[in-house]
Amino acid sequence: MGAKPPYAALPYLLGTGWYRRRFTAPAEWRSRQVVLHIGQATVETWAWLNGRLVGHHVGHAAPFEFDLTSHVRPGRVNDLIIAVNNFDNGRRSCILRGYKGFSGGIFRPVSLRVAGKTRIDSLYVRALDRDLSRIAWTLEHPGAPLPRGSRIQWSVRDPWDGGILLSGETAPGAGRTRWTTDTSGMNAWSDHEPHLYEIEARLVHRDVILDRRTQRFGLRLLERDGCELLLNGRPILLRGVCEHAYSPLTCTPPTDVESYRENLRRLKELGFNYLRFHTWTPSEEYMQAADELGMLIQTEAANGSGESEWL
Repeated sequence: MGAKPPYAALPYLLGTGWYRRRFTAPAEWRSRQVVLHIGQATVETWAWLNGRLVGHHVGHAAPFEFDLTSHVRPGRVNDLIIAVNNFDNGRRSCILRGYKGFSGGIFRPVSLRVAGKTRIDSLYVRALDRDLSRIAWTLEHPGAPLPRGSRIQWSVRDPWDGGILLSGETAPGAGRTRWTTDTSGMNAWSDHEPHLYEIEARLVHRDVILDRRTQRFGLRLLERDGCELLLNGRPILLRGVCEHAYSPLTCTPPTDVESYRENLRRLKELGFNYLRFHTWTPSEEYMQAADELGMLIQTEAANGSGESEWL
């Protein structure tokens, strides 16, 4: 093929596509947080509400949100417009090259998320010690300061039998709250035994839940010791393949978790335990399947785009 192989992109239209939706906002939204959640769009997105620009986002691999709280009109009809441009001259990611290279538009559901005066923006939990005896929690909750007496309730649940292993509550901070707990009764996650748990955090005021976040969690710690990698204190050999975002059946990467489960089951049967994602960030469905089946992943941000989408 020579030094410069032919570009394989299919002949998609290049330019800006427009989406419009009118909705009536309930009157009780006057005292609530309202966020526009876009599951995925390629590759540059703008949004207007009632004629005012509410957000601009450049990216193609991760969900993103625009805060509508100060722009929504409770009790009235609201006009939402979203514009998505699919022209990226750099083609910096494997998702933006190849046959699907110039695909574009909104790929996943768009929704409005409504919470109380304060909402949960993110929940991040990680192992704190080498012996996996403690975990550190970080809860981001932007918005108005929580009223006195508010609290954060948290729990760790076994997804198989629904039993609660750990639970408790803590006082919230200003916009961000950090706390630590032990790991009583939790098994470590590994490529051989991928134990997962369901964690939940709730913002509560006077027994009213303002917002809640539920997600999966695996107790694990990856470290370097000289030239060795340690998973939960034990040496691990990465037996991996390279993931180039090639999806012959769907062209663009699938958006259902079962497609990734099927692929990863076959790779696990062949003895692989590791995937390197070449200049692209895997979807949440891909990461969920990897967590379930015991597959370690290494992601690479798209060339020139930094780490924002992976983070």
